Amino acid sequence: MFSLLLMLAASPLPQDPQDSGALELVPTTCAVENGRWVCRYEAPATSITIVPPPATSTPAPAAIVTPPSTSATTRSDSEREAWEARLIVRCADAGLVSLCSGAERRQARALREAETVRQALRREVTGLLSQNKCEDAVRVALEGGDLELAREARAFCAP
Repeated sequence: MFSLLLMLAASPLPQDPQDSGALELVPTTCAVENGRWVCRYEAPATSITIVPPPATSTPAPAAIVTPPSTSATTRSDSEREAWEARLIVRCADAGLVSLCSGAERRQARALREAETVRQALRREVTGLLSQNKCEDAVRVALEGGDLELAREARAFCAP
């Protein structure tokens, strides 16, 4: 059926219905199948000729490729944190009927778990700082992989 439609679309239809080259489809078989009438047609043989465009003497203009600006695509830290927070709120606990894609749900859950780990590490470091154990607080922050928290702890302990 698809090939029949493709042939009909590819073959030019004559303007004059009395033209001898008119496209005529003749039904070959008609029968009832699954409670519906189905007719099969046979299309006449047609040939398709592709004419290449004439060669031009002028060369095509060279394409100018400019790299995309990174400032437009890169988010600042505050924008990224705000975007992550919105994604967590919108998609972390979203059901299957929500407007979040599966990738967004997975990303939101991973971000929420990472945020939970960061908060636990911050609580532990803050507890050590409250006990005046500065070296232990810096060590725990570094072991947790949070260099910024280690810098904050070291700045807090500086005389």
